[in-house]
Amino acid sequence: MDNQLQPPEQPHTWPPAQPPADAQPSELPAAQPQAGPEGAFTFPSLNKPARWIIAALLVVVAAISFFAVADVVASPDFNQSSINALDEKRNNVMGLIASTAVASTAISAIPDDTGTPIAEKLADVSQNFGLILGAIYLEKYLLTLAPLATFKVLIPLALVGFAFCLLFARWAYAPSFRVLFGKVLVLGVALVLVVPLSVAIAQLVEDTYAVSLEETTASLDSATDQLEGAGASDSGDSSGNVIDWFTNTVTNAVDSVTTSASNLLGTMQNALSDAVEAFAVMVITSCVIPLLVILFFLWLINALFNVNIQVPIGGMKART
Repeated sequence: MDNQLQPPEQPHTWPPAQPPADAQPSELPAAQPQAGPEGAFTFPSLNKPARWIIAALLVVVAAISFFAVADVVASPDFNQSSINALDEKRNNVMGLIASTAVASTAISAIPDDTGTPIAEKLADVSQNFGLILGAIYLEKYLLTLAPLATFKVLIPLALVGFAFCLLFARWAYAPSFRVLFGKVLVLGVALVLVVPLSVAIAQLVEDTYAVSLEETTASLDSATDQLEGAGASDSGDSSGNVIDWFTNTVTNAVDSVTTSASNLLGTMQNALSDAVEAFAVMVITSCVIPLLVILFFLWLINALFNVNIQVPIGGMKART
């Protein structure tokens, strides 16, 4: 007969029927691979020898990172360009600290406390520059510590962890650990790049305001010289006691500049404005830009390992 009856299709039921307890292994259905957590690294289907070979290579790379690469990337020669940029920034900050401190001392010597508010403000700016100097030294230390922590701890840990997950891929927690080790690997790379990248971006900003910083230092020095130069001719021989010479110089300067105090105050006000502007530039280049670079890498890690976008169910329903 041409038309034979076809067996009826079995209905799909949920949950699927479980095999009997006494079923033989050959009768059991093939195990389906389970999807790992969102963002997990998935290994291809490899036979056991291939897994062992890849795991051994990962361990070798981890050893090379620990014993060879870490010492190279943490050496001063490897980070010489970044160190030079930070040293130049440090010299600029120290010059501004010295100029503002000397200018504050000179202004406070003006009689009748005329320049006391400006002197106090310059002293505060000089102390704030000390915070910028501390941030610069922190960046220099991170140039050495971050590569050591990355290539001696984080990268070897991540590679050995990947090798372990590769050998024990059927372990229930292997997908979660693959995500963890992936985050550790990306975090290590971010630590290595954050300081050189922030220094490079900050150098672009500093090049734009390099003339302004030089003018600020020159303005402070010029105003200070005007105050101290007034009594320089009466200072006498400076080969004696330094403290006496400095006291006489300030005293003579105070007596000589009384009539021109208002003009000098105008010059010092401009110098104070320039010092505040220089401090703002230093805050951006030494504090704000490194923080923005760190936030960028944190966002990048989150984007790489958490790509799911939660959409409220109610927003998907049609409006009635």
